[in-house]
Order: sequence, then C-alpha cells, then structure tokens
Amino acid sequence: MKKFIHLCFTSHEEVMFRDAADVGMMLNFIALCSWKYDIDILSDAEMSTHVHLILIARDSTPDTANASDYGKIALFVNSLRKRYTCYFNRKYNRPANARLGERGYFRTDVYGNCHMQTAMSYVLRNPWHHGVSGTPFEYPFSSVNDIFPKELGKLDRPMIANPKVTAARKRSNGRWIMESVRRKNIVGNDIWCPQNSKIVTSREEIARFLPRYSEWPDGWVMSDDHVFLRPCFEDLKQVERLYVTPSAFEYAMFRKTDERMSDEQALDNNGKPPVKLSDIEPDANEDMLNVFLMNEKSGTFKLHQSDFDVCRTVDTQIVPEFGKETVYKLNSKQLQSVGNILIQELHVPQAQVERCLPFRFIR
Repeated sequence: MKKFIHLCFTSHEEVMFRDAADVGMMLNFIALCSWKYDIDILSDAEMSTHVHLILIARDSTPDTANASDYGKIALFVNSLRKRYTCYFNRKYNRPANARLGERGYFRTDVYGNCHMQTAMSYVLRNPWHHGVSGTPFEYPFSSVNDIFPKELGKLDRPMIANPKVTAARKRSNGRWIMESVRRKNIVGNDIWCPQNSKIVTSREEIARFLPRYSEWPDGWVMSDDHVFLRPCFEDLKQVERLYVTPSAFEYAMFRKTDERMSDEQALDNNGKPPVKLSDIEPDANEDMLNVFLMNEKSGTFKLHQSDFDVCRTVDTQIVPEFGKETVYKLNSKQLQSVGNILIQELHVPQAQVERCLPFRFIR
C-alpha cells in the first residue's frame, strides 16, 4: 500500500543554503537517498531555512504509529540531513561535528486526491507565500517548472520524454545491488537539451560530483551544473495526472486560499480533516500565516533581498575583503563589522542578518 506524505525539516538559526550549488547538492542527496530507501519523490521546494518534500512510502499500514514506513522515512530523512550537513560543514569550514538545523522533522500524512492536490499546491507555492518570488514559477529552487514543462513552454530547461527509469533492487551481503532497465535511446532522442546546455550521462563524470560509494541507476543523468534532473528521481508524471491538465495546474498555482479549498477536500469522502496552510507550515504563528495569505493577494510583503541575495553579497563581496575563505572563519569583531554593513548600508533586517551570519559560532 502507498502512503502520501509531506515532510519538512528546518534550520531557523542559520540558513541551510547559501547559494545555488548548495541547493543542487541537496537535490543530489534527495535523489540518492530516495533511491536507497525506495521512496518516490513527487515534488520539492528548497527554501533558505527549510525544505519541503511530497513523497510516497510503500508497504505501510494506515493509521499505525509503528508501521514500517515510519522507520523508512526516518532513515531517509536522517541519511539525507547527515549527508548534506557533512557537505555543508566541509564546504564552509564549519566544525566537523556541527549540527545544521533543528532536530527532528515535521510529517503530515495525506489521504485522497483533493487533499493531495492541496498539499502539493501549498508546497509549490511556498516561495510565493514567503515573499521571495512574485509568482511560484519565478522561484528557481522547486519542482514547479518541471511539471507540464513542454505544455507550459519551459523550453529553456532539459526535459526527459520518458522519465523514471525502471529499476529493481536486491540485497546481497547487506549492500544494495542495482539492476536498472535502461530505456532505448535515453541519452539520445528522449532528452530535450536547449542550446548552450549540456547533459552529463557518463557515470564516471557523474561520480566526480558525488560522495564516494554513491549508488544510482544507469539511466540517471545530470544537468550541466551537475545536478540530477528531477525527472530521473521524481515521479512528475503522477503529479501531472493529479492535476489532469496544464491549465488546472496553473490555476492551482495562482488561486487564493479560501474556504472552497477545504470544501473541495470533502469530496474525497475519507473522513480526514482538510489540509491547511498551517499543516504545511507548522512553525508559523498566526501573524506569519496572515502574511503568507497577503502575499497571495498582493505581494506587498515581498522581501527586498532574499537570504540567497544576502549570502551572495557576503560570500563574494565582503568576506574576501577580510582575506578569509568563508564567513565561518571570521572572528566576532569581523562578523559584527559585516553585520553593520548589511544593516546600515544595505538595509537588511536584523533577523535576516542573524540568519545569514554565523554568530552562534563566534569563538
């Protein structure tokens, strides 16, 4: 039996991603861990301080706290976060054993197509709610532009005509042995590659950008920035079947949150309460939820600079002036100087400065 699940894990003390390469590595780890633990990813959204995932776990027992999928999901999340934290610590010269983000994660089980469509829409509209993009489609770090890409004219990105390469797994002496069925011409006519873009198909080249001993099916390919293409590890076709048509998907991305969304979920007739924005954003208080809803209507509260913009300014323009490799190598006086520059000259809010500068690592 399949169970649809929304997962969210957070890092509110400091940003989880400082640039696009960090997000790309997170996607690679999501791909590798989903393959290892036999979990289908449906959609994702990577924000600077948290990650949202909609996924499918198999062989679960509904409404049972000790069901096998609970253990599988925990292994998936723990492995994913451990891999990414090791990468982040190494890249930015953080302490090797430093934790990144809050412990644990949020989980919401979703039942029924209407419930699922609502949860999916909230995840894909997350950047819009947080005021970091004017529309869901403007945000580069989610799967929204990989759904109905051809029908919606997204020809500036690589596309795979036959995604989700069929694969089977077997265990041998405690290790995963992979047997993948490679689709005919998957690296040829089945891939749309825009001009001035490159698809990485060689396992040897892909391995250069992944941790040692990583395992993945032969049919998976990377974009020219060395990130697995989402159609390789996400079941995007199932998402498209959920929304039925491209126009219905566009409508879902731009519709306003109202009581009709709850009424529509009652059509599933499964006795489950409707999925609400507070279920997808469990950390948000009432004031924050009201801001999210205001952003749907007007975009009045859109941030002047996103966390990614602030981190880019710090890492590429300010930190080099101190002769340091990363922001984590600055001492307390230097960090305070950087903070003053951000607040006084660039008018960055105090809370955003605290997220983007590692004050908690001051020695």
